[in-house]
Amino acid sequence: MNRLKKDSVKKCKEFSLSYHKIPVPHDECPSFQNDKHGLKELYNRGISAKELHDRLELPCNGSCPYIQSLNQDLSDIDVLIGNPKHAYNPNYLKNRIAVKDEFSENEYEIEYHKPRELVNRFIYSVDSFPLNSFTEIREATQKETAKVVNWFQEYDVYRDTETALNPEEYHVHAPLLTYALLRGIEVNDGWEKTDTQFADLVGVETHIGDNAKVVFDEDRESMYLLNPPDFDSANGFIGLDGTPIPEMWDCATGLELEHIQVLSEEQKERYITDILNLEIIQVTDYKRYYQNSNNIAVNQDTSLAYSIQQKEGEKPGVITSKKAIQEYDEEIEEYANIHKDENGNYLHFGTMLSSNQFENKQLGFVTGMRNYGDEYVFKWGSYLNKSVSVDRSGDETEYQFGNENFNVFPLYRNLTLQDVFRFGRNKKPTTVYVNTSGLPNWVPVDREELDTQSSSERNVIEYLSSCGNVGANTKEIEDNTDMSKRNIQIIVNKLENKGKIEKHTFADSPIYTTNN
Repeated sequence: MNRLKKDSVKKCKEFSLSYHKIPVPHDECPSFQNDKHGLKELYNRGISAKELHDRLELPCNGSCPYIQSLNQDLSDIDVLIGNPKHAYNPNYLKNRIAVKDEFSENEYEIEYHKPRELVNRFIYSVDSFPLNSFTEIREATQKETAKVVNWFQEYDVYRDTETALNPEEYHVHAPLLTYALLRGIEVNDGWEKTDTQFADLVGVETHIGDNAKVVFDEDRESMYLLNPPDFDSANGFIGLDGTPIPEMWDCATGLELEHIQVLSEEQKERYITDILNLEIIQVTDYKRYYQNSNNIAVNQDTSLAYSIQQKEGEKPGVITSKKAIQEYDEEIEEYANIHKDENGNYLHFGTMLSSNQFENKQLGFVTGMRNYGDEYVFKWGSYLNKSVSVDRSGDETEYQFGNENFNVFPLYRNLTLQDVFRFGRNKKPTTVYVNTSGLPNWVPVDREELDTQSSSERNVIEYLSSCGNVGANTKEIEDNTDMSKRNIQIIVNKLENKGKIEKHTFADSPIYTTNN
């Protein structure tokens, strides 16, 4: 169970509320767990778990815990605890208030990296389609486009799940993508958008919401389907977000939400310092973009982790980007903890928000910040039907959405703060070092410049530390480290000037000791 679900259960118990954890087929269904029938692949192709049980002869049919839990009467349950995707089931929303913690469109968005393959397989799988390929669709004349639209009106294939049950056949959403490629309107250069309100297509049942949108990135040949659940079927909706961008919330939920700020900035500061008992130490004035970046400062991060360990007397837990973790060498793990999830995968920016791994860790190190790149902004401009222009003249890249200025950086800054909040969730005194300037401006921070050492300097310090008060001369350092005599002399001079080591002249060869 992830962090949010655990927190929800804890609150329900605290306020004596009855609760029900909505089942997930991967956890509750024996056939999904064994997956001898390829259920996970079919599920990923857009077919619901219930449909798979209805249409296939599965070993668990008639006794499946997942299906049985779906049939449970929940009308008397105070709180339902589930994933954002459970909102697609109107039974979980009826007569209830839907609550979503933190902005994310990922749960309601599907990215298709190879739409050409999906579309071509669909075209080859059906009879009488007027065009022969993805390429012909992109090059279709107005007359040809009208002919294909008429074909869609007559041929109901939008939700042909029986066809999709054959692994050799096409993806459930392939017809939708095909239609979008025909009808898309260019919003930005190389970016097209199609609203998926198919009222004009008689007899077509898409099971795609009226607020759904398809965006096509022509340069990268990727497509995105943003398909919000029908939150209008609930009694209300509450979104929790420290620094929201209202337009993005509205688009991702299909609602027109009212923005209410619960805490003032002064109250938020007190919440961090007095309630969370959190000290945030910022060690740089630079943003240090670690996502979609080739500028991962591996040695600097290792050096900072070393300095934090030396100063605090223990290893900090590290939160950073997936790319940074992939580029780190083994040395950083001598000075810091990089945690893995239950499947053995390293936790990073993309997976940390739902993790409790550091809730009892009182020392943290957040290095780098997110930057989803221009593509992310152009995608959202297209979702919002606004043209995007880019201005890189200032400290932060500014994006103009139509006549409106749009700054995506508050989203990145808030996510950095969420990384900081992963540590010390037990209200014990907690210190988090932050190697980025990318925090919201109101966050109370102490600024500190940590003394950092190169890999060679660390090697010398660690060897001298192992020698204790006896110390060592340059020849002994050379014999016990993989460095040349000349390099060692340069290093010990630097470290002496920094006050990290002390030189003792007892004989012909000086002895060096650490100043720990």
